[in-house]
Amino acid sequence: MKIDVKPRKLPAQERAKFTVNAIKEAATHILVAQGYEKFTTNKVAERAGVSIGSLYQYFPRKESLIAAIKEDHFAQLRDLMLAAYQQTLDKPLSDVAKAFVLAAFEGHLIAPELHRVLSHELPELGVKEDNNDKDSVRLLVQTMFEQRRDELRADLNIPLAAKMVSKTVEHLVHEAVLFEPELLEIADFSQELVHFIMAYLTQSPSK
Repeated sequence: MKIDVKPRKLPAQERAKFTVNAIKEAATHILVAQGYEKFTTNKVAERAGVSIGSLYQYFPRKESLIAAIKEDHFAQLRDLMLAAYQQTLDKPLSDVAKAFVLAAFEGHLIAPELHRVLSHELPELGVKEDNNDKDSVRLLVQTMFEQRRDELRADLNIPLAAKMVSKTVEHLVHEAVLFEPELLEIADFSQELVHFIMAYLTQSPSK
C-alpha cells in the first residue's frame, strides 16, 4: 500500500516556519545518530521541544517528515548543480565538466552521514535524488550539452549522454564520499573524472 507522505499543512507565519525547521533539524539529528529503525516522532518532538500534537499538525506520520527531509536535502544538491550551470554559461565544455564534478563533490560533502542514511537506509517514499522537473540535474546537464553541440562528437546522443554522465558522476562521487573516502585524498581523482567525461563526450570510439 502506498503511503501518503505529503505534509498536513505548510507553515505560513514565521513562528510556524521556526517550529517546522526545529522539527526537521531534530529529525535529521536522530536519523543520523540512531538510524531509521530507531526513529520515532516522539523522539523528534522531545528533541525539538514541541508537543507531539504540534508535530502532527505539520507531519501526520514519520514517513511524511522523512520525505520532507529527503526533499530538502536533494534540493540542496540540485541547487549546487544549478549554480554550476549559471556560473559556466559562457564557458567551454571542459570548464562545465569541472564545475559539474566539483558541485557533485560539494553536494555530497554537505552532510555525508545524512546522505548515506537517506540513500541507503530509508524506503524511497516517492522522493528521488533527481527528478524530471524543471530543476532536474539530468535535464540541466542535457541543456549544458545542447548549448555546446559544436564541441561534442558528431554521433553523440545528447539526451542519452546527459543521463549517462549525470548517473555516472553521481554514482562515483557517492561511492567515494560515503564508502571510499581515501579516494578523496588522491589529488587526481576529480581530474580523472573530468577527463573521463570529456573523452566520452568528444572522442568517437574507434571502429
